[in-house]
Amino acid sequence: MRRIQIWVEVMAIMMGIFGCSSAQPDVLKTELKSELDRLVSCEEIPGVTFVALFADGEMINLASGVSDKEKKTAMKPADIMLSASIGKNFVAAIALKLITQGKICLDDLVIQYFADEAWFKNVANSDLITIRMLLNHSTGIPRYAYKTKVWQDIKANPGKTFTGKERLEYILGDEPLHPAGSGWAYSDTNYIILGMIIEKVTGEQYYDLLLKQIIRPYHLSNTQPSDKRNIKGLVQGYSELGAPFEFSGCMVKDGLYAFNPQMEWTGGGVSTNVIDLVKWTKLLYSGDFLTQPELTLMTTEVGLQTDIPNGSYGFATIIWNKKGITSYGHTGFIPGYRSIVEYFPKYKLSLAMQVNTDTLPEGFEWDDALDRFFEIILKSDRLKQDT
Repeated sequence: MRRIQIWVEVMAIMMGIFGCSSAQPDVLKTELKSELDRLVSCEEIPGVTFVALFADGEMINLASGVSDKEKKTAMKPADIMLSASIGKNFVAAIALKLITQGKICLDDLVIQYFADEAWFKNVANSDLITIRMLLNHSTGIPRYAYKTKVWQDIKANPGKTFTGKERLEYILGDEPLHPAGSGWAYSDTNYIILGMIIEKVTGEQYYDLLLKQIIRPYHLSNTQPSDKRNIKGLVQGYSELGAPFEFSGCMVKDGLYAFNPQMEWTGGGVSTNVIDLVKWTKLLYSGDFLTQPELTLMTTEVGLQTDIPNGSYGFATIIWNKKGITSYGHTGFIPGYRSIVEYFPKYKLSLAMQVNTDTLPEGFEWDDALDRFFEIILKSDRLKQDT
């Protein structure tokens, strides 16, 4: 009887120990889910997905709200959305590899890659901009994507496939936003030009390089080029944008997105979900894809005043510093969807969130929303500082 009693006592202790350790993630998951539910409770955000990827590989996947308001389909963590400008960090990563290989140089004058194309001289600051300035948005070149005529043309021909030159034609002859290298202004046009250079020096299509160098070898099976209107698995998105955009309401009809998202190309250019976003963000900023010198370049601040609250900009990287904690990431916006990713090197923690709307509630700050999830995780004692 004594042996049985001792055995029962030992088992009770062991169950208590392991019960606490397994219950803790459940408590954290419940708290994170409550925060997601709070975001959609105002009914201005139809649905939201969220994933946290921890240093030890554990992943918490969550969703709240609906992916389709009409059908009342529940949102799932694996649901696919357009990630828009987050795709710029794929472009920058590929460009950094080409720099390491000596195929392009950071301080090369961009015009040398367009020596046989006379039209390029009509790009603002064309004689002075460098590869570095394209990467950190200090060229002074205006944004083609906010030109009214772009959206009028897309409305008239939703399936249009743009060439690089056709995109740039919308800003040819425009005055620069500031002298080359002396100011900062976010512009998708910079990354369109960078994409054109990547294709010139490699002799390959950008999307082929993306598939070959990143998507396939790193098993980002939920990520695909957004180069056509019928995006596999794309959930419904909702838009309430005004001018210059020409679309509103449901963005997916009969399986087709409202226009060909190929228009953004190397300004964004991928559809994905939060699961792949955290995987890629960790690969990128932990140094698993880039060498340390490449990562240093990616995360070095531009050294100019930006309009990013609590942050600055590197190469396709927003560098936030809040309450003494540094994080790297990016945001993305395209009609119908918004996305954000953030990596905390101190904790080797990746977070990602997507919503299927482009219009956020008044006073809602996108990066502040993700910060609330980080604070919940931080208070849970789930994190260990990377030493």
